[in-house]
Amino acid sequence: MDPRNTTPPGGAPPELGERLPEGDDAPPPGTRTMGIVRWAIVAAMALVAAGAWIRYGQAEAGPARHGAVSYLCPMHPAVVQDRPGSCPICGMDLVKAAAPEKRAAGAREAEHAEHAEHARTTPAAAAAAGKYWCPMHPDVASDDPDATCPKCGGMKLMPRDPKALAKAAAASSAGAYWCPMHPEIASDDPEASCPKCNAKLVPRAHRPATPGAGVPGLAPVQIPAERTQLIGLKTARAVRQPLAPRVRAFGYVAANERSVAIVTARASGWVDELRAAQAGQRVAKGEVLLTLYSGEVVTAQQAYLDALRWKKNLEATNPNGLPPAAQVVDRDSLRRLRLYGVAAEDIEALAVRNEPVQAFPIRAPRAGFVARKSVLPGQYVSAGSELYQIADLSTVWVVADLFEQDMERVAVGQQARFLPASSRGTSFPGRVDFIYPAVNPETRTLQARMEFKNPGMKLRPGAFGDVVIEAHAADAVTVPSEAVVDAGETQYVFVALAGGRFEPRSVRVGTAGEGRIEILEGVREGEIVVTTANFLLDSESRLRATVEAQSARADGAHAP
Repeated sequence: MDPRNTTPPGGAPPELGERLPEGDDAPPPGTRTMGIVRWAIVAAMALVAAGAWIRYGQAEAGPARHGAVSYLCPMHPAVVQDRPGSCPICGMDLVKAAAPEKRAAGAREAEHAEHAEHARTTPAAAAAAGKYWCPMHPDVASDDPDATCPKCGGMKLMPRDPKALAKAAAASSAGAYWCPMHPEIASDDPEASCPKCNAKLVPRAHRPATPGAGVPGLAPVQIPAERTQLIGLKTARAVRQPLAPRVRAFGYVAANERSVAIVTARASGWVDELRAAQAGQRVAKGEVLLTLYSGEVVTAQQAYLDALRWKKNLEATNPNGLPPAAQVVDRDSLRRLRLYGVAAEDIEALAVRNEPVQAFPIRAPRAGFVARKSVLPGQYVSAGSELYQIADLSTVWVVADLFEQDMERVAVGQQARFLPASSRGTSFPGRVDFIYPAVNPETRTLQARMEFKNPGMKLRPGAFGDVVIEAHAADAVTVPSEAVVDAGETQYVFVALAGGRFEPRSVRVGTAGEGRIEILEGVREGEIVVTTANFLLDSESRLRATVEAQSARADGAHAP
């Protein structure tokens, strides 16, 4: 039905094509109230956003406006206050944070550090072009005396010092500390300053530390005496003493190859009876392992018996004795039986019995255990086939894997102990018997072999355990092993000096043993090193070095 033709209530129907009036209906109840609430919410959000921007601007401008100074804890950066004091967590003295104006110049410092690093890596190349250059940006150079640097706001370029440039290339790799503004200035003293700009020298990046010198990236720290006990700091003195290092390795038990015998068939035939029927069975020397039927051996037995019978007849017919040729008539047949593996006792029994056996016995050549069995009853075997492996386990080998750093410390004849994993608290004495000539390319280890007596069969082939090799004693300057901080390419210690000062010092270490480690270079006899709380000193030392380097770069950047 067309709504235009609908008759309104109480009225006459409209004419065809006439439109009804619009906009006469009232809005739903509550519409005006919802509109007011909506605009109120929008206004509140706008006020909150404006307040946040105002507070942010005040927070940024506040420190710069009032010149506030902050103090923070090197170990706990969350502890910050506006006056000197100590950290309530670890008790360390708070250090002064960077000034606001220096923090505001962070972008310029980062840019200067980037170009200073470029100058450090290639000082000669960066200083080779142009008579005038920018000390802040060594890569900017020109021959125009009126040229300015486009990177630092139009600073006028300075003339180069030809003598300094000549020294820069030679000094670019000398000294653990250097001046980014004057690359030719270098020193190994961590407290040194540049004589040209008075800025403190900063550590070189990625420079191997020299034993006895400071450690790049670390700075000396000072802790009051009353704080050392609070952080648990302990020290020990470097002493000279005989050091008998022990080389520890992982090893496994193996059969002594000198005591392993292989039993083979010396004639073709069939296995008739299997006496040693399983691997691991203990056998005695001369015990029958199996019987073998072989037509070749039967023929050899009959030939031997015929030779004995003919020899006996010659003796009966020659009362004056046998001629020399007849005396050895049975020698060839006897030798053939022995070559076939017939034991002497079986040959004697054959002569007494005067009749060949169809299946002759094969006996164990030595006492031991059947390490491997390779035959079954009724099996056909050919000459040369392996039948058994018999191992005498009264002595065994222990093969240990030595790491490359321990290879030169192990020699044949050194005493060793084996501690099997299956018998805790039990050790077996032995000695290094052999060192294999080649390094395993997969594990990068060298194998050393030791020989141990095995009473009661307590060491079984295949067992694992720890090997301790006693190296030769040597007189050396040693410190506790926990005093040395190993950073991969660099090893260093913290040396305790007077006044609560602790200095990081690079060292070259040698062998270790019994909780102490040899110091080849870096620490002298009698010096005191830190043994505990090294990680606290290391963290604070790195933080101080970073702060000092940033301060030095900032001072150099603001120098005229």
